[in-house]
Amino acid sequence: MALDDEEWYGKLLSHYYLTVGRSYLIERDSRQLRAIACHTKNRLWLPDFNRSLLSTSLRLLETLIINLLKPGIQYKGSDPNLQLIAELANANKRELKTFLGLTIVESDTPIKIVQKLLGILGLKLTYIGRLGSREQRERVYVFKSPGDGREEIFTSWLQRDDFIQAELVSNNNTYNLSAVSTIGKDNNLSYGADIEYRVRKTKYYPVWCNS
Repeated sequence: MALDDEEWYGKLLSHYYLTVGRSYLIERDSRQLRAIACHTKNRLWLPDFNRSLLSTSLRLLETLIINLLKPGIQYKGSDPNLQLIAELANANKRELKTFLGLTIVESDTPIKIVQKLLGILGLKLTYIGRLGSREQRERVYVFKSPGDGREEIFTSWLQRDDFIQAELVSNNNTYNLSAVSTIGKDNNLSYGADIEYRVRKTKYYPVWCNS
């Protein structure tokens, strides 16, 4: 998949803010809200708001899969932790559809549900074989790091967020969230609108609206 592909970008963004960039998630959403308000003159369509802010969706995803992101551990569909994930996913189908765009159906096995959840981050469990007696053999999976270059991208994003956080602290920057209203009109925002940066002498500068 191309590195500038919108879907791949979204998966990496979610993975980053779920893991190494977790401490910057709330600040990222505040900046994103500022960018949206800038773009729409403080009026936005509610679905745009839900799509662009990651906090709610990632907290939901974190509850379900964060402990699965450990390379080398073997998983089977009968494992109690996978059974619990499947139970929680089935009990929260509406929330998964609303915030993650994920459809869970009754026929989904625990492994299938976990694969769907990991797929949101561009990740998956890898099949390695079958274990057990002839009568009770089960498919076994492990989580492997994807090896698609995302670690280097995460390092760059972490440096960016470190710099922006330092700039915001030094400038004592605040934003009045109550100034934003929602409307029933699609503003056609894309992933490219995810907080814009200008690069000057290898440094990142947040682009703010003039108020």
